[in-house]
Amino acid sequence: MHLINKTYTLAAPKKRVYELWLSPDTLVPPATQLEIEPHPGGIYKLTSFVNDREWVMNGKFIELIRNEKLEYTWEWNNDGEQSTVTVTFVESHGMTRVDVTHKNLPSEESKAQHEAGWDNYIQGFRAYL
Repeated sequence: MHLINKTYTLAAPKKRVYELWLSPDTLVPPATQLEIEPHPGGIYKLTSFVNDREWVMNGKFIELIRNEKLEYTWEWNNDGEQSTVTVTFVESHGMTRVDVTHKNLPSEESKAQHEAGWDNYIQGFRAYL
């Protein structure tokens, strides 16, 4: 299994970053819809369209610590390859360090695709700040 560790710095307080991360209105292309129930056992369902194909990421929240940490499962198109995402938020001087750990990715190809996906997401996420 493969692992991603990414760190990003965002120009906003962690409360704002945390709230936006959980908002169904925070849609970064190619995402078109986010259904979210932010509580342990709640769903995280992200729908995207890429190359005229619908992609649906289904997950369930494992842990939420308000303004501090999120952990949820991650599975594309019910393919049976479930991974886990952990996101932590650390504030310093009005900036927030976001650490993303994505573990149990099935292949190097999947790891590379998800690394690019996280970079794209954060780039688009900054527009909401």
